[in-house]
Amino acid sequence: MSFLPDLYTALSHSDVFIAGGDMPKINLEFVDYLIEMFERYRPIVCVPPVI
Repeated sequence: MSFLPDLYTALSHSDVFIAGGDMPKINLEFVDYLIEMFERYRPIVCVPPVI
Protein backbone atom coordinates (compact mmCIF):
# COMPACT_ATOMS: atom_id res chain seq x y z
CA MET A 1 0.00 0.00 0.00
CA SER A 2 1.32 3.45 -0.89
CA PHE A 3 1.59 6.46 1.40
CA LEU A 4 1.11 8.88 -1.50
CA PRO A 5 -2.69 9.23 -1.24
CA ASP A 6 -2.34 10.11 2.47
CA LEU A 7 0.43 12.59 1.72
CA TYR A 8 -1.62 14.18 -1.06
CA THR A 9 -4.64 14.54 1.25
CA ALA A 10 -2.56 16.14 4.01
CA LEU A 11 -0.86 18.57 1.65
CA SER A 12 -4.09 19.60 -0.04
CA HIS A 13 -5.93 20.47 3.19
CA SER A 14 -3.43 22.10 5.54
CA ASP A 15 0.15 23.06 6.33
CA VAL A 16 2.29 19.97 6.87
CA PHE A 17 5.67 19.33 8.47
CA ILE A 18 7.37 16.25 7.05
CA ALA A 19 10.56 14.73 8.42
CA GLY A 20 12.27 11.52 7.39
CA GLY A 21 11.56 8.50 9.55
CA ASP A 22 15.29 7.82 9.72
CA MET A 23 16.04 11.04 11.64
CA PRO A 24 16.31 9.83 15.27
CA LYS A 25 18.31 12.87 16.40
CA ILE A 26 16.20 15.60 14.85
CA ASN A 27 16.88 18.92 16.58
CA LEU A 28 13.64 20.34 17.97
CA GLU A 29 15.03 23.88 18.02
CA PHE A 30 15.72 23.57 14.30
CA VAL A 31 12.17 22.31 13.71
CA ASP A 32 10.86 25.33 15.65
CA TYR A 33 13.04 27.59 13.47
CA LEU A 34 11.69 26.04 10.25
CA ILE A 35 8.11 26.45 11.44
CA GLU A 36 8.77 30.06 12.45
CA MET A 37 10.25 30.85 9.02
CA PHE A 38 7.33 29.13 7.30
CA GLU A 39 4.79 31.12 9.31
CA ARG A 40 6.64 34.39 8.71
CA TYR A 41 7.21 34.13 4.95
CA ARG A 42 4.48 31.63 3.90
CA PRO A 43 6.53 29.95 1.15
CA ILE A 44 5.25 26.95 -0.73
CA VAL A 45 8.02 24.85 0.85
CA CYS A 46 10.81 25.39 3.40
CA VAL A 47 14.03 23.62 2.52
CA PRO A 48 16.93 24.34 4.86
CA PRO A 49 20.38 25.02 3.44
CA VAL A 50 22.90 22.20 3.51
CA ILE A 51 25.89 23.22 5.56
